[in-house]
Amino acid sequence: MVTAMFSLLRNAGAFLAAAFAVCAAINGGLSSAPVFGLTQKLEYLAAHPEVDTVFVGSSRVFHAFIPQQFDREMAARGFPTRSFNLAVDGMRPPESYYVLREMLKRRPPALRRVFIELVDLFPKVSTENLGSARYHHWHDWRHTRLVLQQVRASRAPLSEKCEQVAVHIVCFAVRMSNLGRGPERVGLLLSGPGKAKLASNPWEENAGYVAQPAREFAGERRAVFENTVNALQSRALEPMPLPALCAAAIREVVAEVRAAGAEPIFVLSPTVARGENFTDFVAAGIDARLIAFNDPRRYPAIFRAENHSDHEHLNAAGAAAYTSALAEEFARLKPGGVLDPSALSGDPPERTEAR
Repeated sequence: MVTAMFSLLRNAGAFLAAAFAVCAAINGGLSSAPVFGLTQKLEYLAAHPEVDTVFVGSSRVFHAFIPQQFDREMAARGFPTRSFNLAVDGMRPPESYYVLREMLKRRPPALRRVFIELVDLFPKVSTENLGSARYHHWHDWRHTRLVLQQVRASRAPLSEKCEQVAVHIVCFAVRMSNLGRGPERVGLLLSGPGKAKLASNPWEENAGYVAQPAREFAGERRAVFENTVNALQSRALEPMPLPALCAAAIREVVAEVRAAGAEPIFVLSPTVARGENFTDFVAAGIDARLIAFNDPRRYPAIFRAENHSDHEHLNAAGAAAYTSALAEEFARLKPGGVLDPSALSGDPPERTEAR
């Protein structure tokens, strides 16, 4: 009886392993699973080969960088660009790095620069979202391993770590086994190439940008934000060391973007939190340009409470100020990734040659 049970379990395990291996092999030949919002943005880039500048990040990029305004301001400086906002709500590393790599796989012919939001690896995935393609699509082996390393290195309680490990393993298994992708593939075959489209999005007319939904920033939360900004007028944020795992992931991204013929430029979103102030790329061994929006004295318009919808997100007016500041700072970068010294002193910048 014991022998028979052992044999049954062994055969079942072998069957499941073989089935998973076949599914994983098939997965290697499939395109990424459609994800509402993200897939459409990648399709937009494929349909607009003239795009040479791409912004990648979370809601703090999606609702903050206005490509058409950036292009106008760069053209006024004698440096024409064609930019696109490839950001979506909640997209942080490792997911944002996966999406960036998916873009690079498509080899955008005109791509010259990629602005990447600087943020630490984010390991948490809610168990409530396990059935969503958004949380499965980026769980290939490379990015699952990265997020599991981040979970292990975190200071979360052991029970939370175990839960997150289980969540990511489930996401990996679903992604690699192509679970639920049968109807999608049948739909593609029946509709013909290029005909299976997701619903349209409001960002299509704005090159990927959508203004943050209007809401009042008031009460105690606004008061706390304003008090913090006022405190930073006399004492700037102290830099935080970039975590080793995050730094290693960034170095890989830098190398891959450059191998694709483009230049990576990291952007620290406007922040009043010391825990986000990862500004010392030299100490982290990262050879890439960084533009940091962490100083209310230098960017007063960006840090005005009336230009925010909350302490993290800018409203439409704030996005316009932010985009303008980014164009100004980008114009100060000299070829080779060296920041013009006048940028550090706050003096008016000299106009530089186009990169």
